[in-house]
Amino acid sequence: MMICAHCQTETVTWRGPLVALTHTECSRCGGVNCQQVEEQDAEDDQEDDS
Repeated sequence: MMICAHCQTETVTWRGPLVALTHTECSRCGGVNCQQVEEQDAEDDQEDDS
């Protein structure tokens, strides 16, 4: 699960039809598209450069 930027809980999930997920939603506070952006690891950056 993803972390909500509003309430800081791991309650954000994808919503919409399975063939075309349209948005994320927090089941605790009801926020839409409020997931925190995950930071890339330095290891991931090195793989992109090669």
